[in-house]
Amino acid sequence: MGTSTNSMYPSILAPLDGVIEAIQRTELCKDVVLRNLEPIEMSTINRDLSGGKRFGFGLGELPAEIVCLEMRLPSQDVTGQNDAWNSHLNYVREIGGNLIRQGVTLLRLAQCGPIGARLAIVPLAPAVPYGYTLAQIEYIPALRRPKYPHSYAINSETLKGIGKFFEKYWHRDLESEPGMRWFNKAYFELNNDDRLAHLVFGLEQLLLRGERERSYLSFKMALRGAWMLEPPSQLRVQQFRQLREGYTLRSELAHGNLMRELTDKELELTTKLEDALRRLMQLYLKCPERFSSEALNLLTLGVQDVLG
Repeated sequence: MGTSTNSMYPSILAPLDGVIEAIQRTELCKDVVLRNLEPIEMSTINRDLSGGKRFGFGLGELPAEIVCLEMRLPSQDVTGQNDAWNSHLNYVREIGGNLIRQGVTLLRLAQCGPIGARLAIVPLAPAVPYGYTLAQIEYIPALRRPKYPHSYAINSETLKGIGKFFEKYWHRDLESEPGMRWFNKAYFELNNDDRLAHLVFGLEQLLLRGERERSYLSFKMALRGAWMLEPPSQLRVQQFRQLREGYTLRSELAHGNLMRELTDKELELTTKLEDALRRLMQLYLKCPERFSSEALNLLTLGVQDVLG
């Protein structure tokens, strides 16, 4: 990634949960690279993790061929050796944490699957101290649901799309966009019912914007989403049924009427709701005017088809 003006803070490495395969080093945008960890990096990291005394955080060894995000940190001046360690930790948490969250969010939106950053790995200059030190920013549990595969394919064609996504949105404040908060919160949840609820909250935030009339909300949300996501075919009918079923299930959860584990069919529905929210978020980022209250009302009336 080039030579930093301050070698003490060249970059952060964020190994990704859910993406484990061999890929080529790919620059997604300026100062952001997706690549595999080198063998010497893997050896150093796993040695420190297995020690468990200072940097283990209860995690096991990283598997072979794990993919990581490498992001350049803005350089920071350090005045003295004595303050370098504390300064390093504070700097990484303040600056690096935001970069990791932004990078992981974009990977999720670019359809890489439900991934999270395992921990932040920060290379330091040999002086303070030699090799790698590990500074944990956050740990996002990788989702291992019955309907999810254990890893996600990232091929050369996929990388092109991811790169375009990063170039366009890397410097945009995505957390403030409607639906995004719930899209990300769903990945933090270990309970399937809460995960489904967060996904439906995100769908509501996008498809019921400015809605003051409280009747027929599930119908409006499902109808608008179906029109936006699918052509006039049986696919649109299926999408409408899935969105409406998701809204109904979320309502049962919210009002305490569902006191059990989700079934396999409901877990599969959750996966489809996640994909619907992801696609709608992509459409919103591209054409936010299509989600105005007036445009959504015209869509409900069938006056305007906004298929993305």
